[in-house]
Amino acid sequence: MDRKLRILLASLLAIALLLLLIFSTGVLHRQDSWQEVRAGIPVISTRGLFHDGQALEAGNPDPYSMELPEGMADFWQEQPADIIVIIHGFNNSAAKASVKFHIAEMSLRSCGYEGEIVGYSWDADTQKDPFGTTGYHEGRRNAVANGARLASFVADCRERLPGTRIHLVGYSMGARLALEALVAMEDEELYPQAALQLDSVHLVGAAVDNEEVELRERYGRAIERHCGLLVNYYSAEDNALGIFFPLKEADRALGESDIEHPADAPANYISIDVSDELIEYDRNGNEKAEHGDNHSGCLGNISEEGELLDDGIMDVILREINGLADVPRGLSDPEIDQPVGLE
Repeated sequence: MDRKLRILLASLLAIALLLLLIFSTGVLHRQDSWQEVRAGIPVISTRGLFHDGQALEAGNPDPYSMELPEGMADFWQEQPADIIVIIHGFNNSAAKASVKFHIAEMSLRSCGYEGEIVGYSWDADTQKDPFGTTGYHEGRRNAVANGARLASFVADCRERLPGTRIHLVGYSMGARLALEALVAMEDEELYPQAALQLDSVHLVGAAVDNEEVELRERYGRAIERHCGLLVNYYSAEDNALGIFFPLKEADRALGESDIEHPADAPANYISIDVSDELIEYDRNGNEKAEHGDNHSGCLGNISEEGELLDDGIMDVILREINGLADVPRGLSDPEIDQPVGLE
């Protein structure tokens, strides 16, 4: 091949790669442009308080900070009947996390929820490139380390809001963070309250190994001891978990396949297949997606104009929360509500 032709082809390839990078970055920036919203709820943040999996030491005076929405002078004076804590997943900046909280808030309110909603914002934006090939394990370590900080908030709620029911909703990698909070509650040095317990934990599209919630594995015992009810919402159609999780973890995700050995599930564990609850639209509602591609739609879908298109699976989660006192429990609970929103 002629030298000039080789140089030309190499130059064209370099330009193509550069354009691809610019396009990918531009897509990310364009998606952020409409998302410059501030969640109208209290937001707990641990961003910048530690890096790359640093642990929380006993007696740490500053395990988290809290940003209050306009009009709320003191979170601890509210005394709500329920608090739902929304925990976002991997590759979310503070701005993206705020959008997730805003969407979850809209979805929950549209379903009639009147209790308090709190966002939990953590250092999940460890992805180093627009293609998602780096930063995953650093984010995972941060999720693990955040468990004790979330448990600190739960302990504060139990002390200062004794009549309030507390529920965690962990989305994607945020599901691991929620489970790590239960593990942290086992630490008697950090949390001497033996009765420290959550009313319910809801794992949504959980980026967690499907064996880790079993009784002989990392989270099983903590689930039974520190959680009234744990619900795993899974979908075999979740392509994000079905394709990418095995590449990172060399196993199947709990949010895609459910628990691997049902006989080894904690007594307070149930699972719900929400495959039919997720609508086949992208998160902006302006483009048809393939079935199973709407991993980000679990918390709800919002249009570019900021209108709620669909409540994701939040209606199903509320049904479980509202039925804690009077619904018989078993390992599986297959009957779910019909999708709400786009037809």
